[in-house]
Amino acid sequence: MKSYELNITIKDWLGITLTGICFSTILTALIYLLLGFSISEGLSVGFILGVILSVFSFTLVSVTNNYLIPKLKTYWIWWILAFISATSAGVIGFQVAYLITSSLSLRVPARVEEYLLETSIITGLLNYLIGLLLFLFIKMRNSREEIFRKILELRLSSSLHMVESHFLSNLMNSIAELLHKSPESAEKALVDTARFIRMILNDRDVITLGEELNLVEKYISLQNIRYNNKIRILKVIKDAQLLKIKIPKFSIQILAENAITHGYTGNELFINIEVTPSKGFAKVLVSNNGFPITDFKPGKGLELLKDRLKIHVKGELHLLSTQPVTFLLKIPAMS
Repeated sequence: MKSYELNITIKDWLGITLTGICFSTILTALIYLLLGFSISEGLSVGFILGVILSVFSFTLVSVTNNYLIPKLKTYWIWWILAFISATSAGVIGFQVAYLITSSLSLRVPARVEEYLLETSIITGLLNYLIGLLLFLFIKMRNSREEIFRKILELRLSSSLHMVESHFLSNLMNSIAELLHKSPESAEKALVDTARFIRMILNDRDVITLGEELNLVEKYISLQNIRYNNKIRILKVIKDAQLLKIKIPKFSIQILAENAITHGYTGNELFINIEVTPSKGFAKVLVSNNGFPITDFKPGKGLELLKDRLKIHVKGELHLLSTQPVTFLLKIPAMS
């Protein structure tokens, strides 16, 4: 995305539209009142003007933002297009609002009718200035989110380096011991380790749920070298299509890691992963039969996971139960 291309959400447009309609309605009603006109007529005319300006602004700005701006190569052309689209929306919108107002037999001040073109142009310029302020606001918000996203990834990278260093150190020691007992098993473990490292070194921050589950299986397989195959993973996928949804890498892996680190009792540890559809969302339940949680205080890993889910896919993380320990990942199905 270019730095001057707006990432305008539906929520942004709703807020802008409602604000514009309210501002137009109140301002026009005040003008009508000062001119001695009926305040009800002012409210009606202002409402019509606000709605029409919003419709034209939405249409022209969307076309410019989605189809013209991505093709731009120079920054100054953006300012020209922004000025033309916002001003045109104001001019055309005012003219259309005037025609609708006249057809409804609502009175319009004589000065406005006498200087209709000039008033339309002034409205267009005001529309551009308001649009410019909104652009600066949205651009600042997008920049803040991008900086926050980069900070999250740096924190993730730092955390993973520490985890991977500790995990790989223990794994190498386990493989070294395995070399004396079963050279064939040690060779297989080394091959699996190489594949796992290749997966975690992938630069993608977001992967499919299917890829994440594959990564978790590899992780548990390697952990079982140390835990003598006492870590079991049980998967229930209610809809195979959900395996295609996007999820931040290591979202489930960190929950499996926590289950082993804090839940292992010495007996078999079952890590259950259940994926079910739920009204536009995928619900991923991750539970285990290990030690219960007695005093839950989310550590840096879980706090980071919550932030990454929110930023990358607008997902959520919840602790549903402390015994058995059960976490819920709620992921939009279209993410």
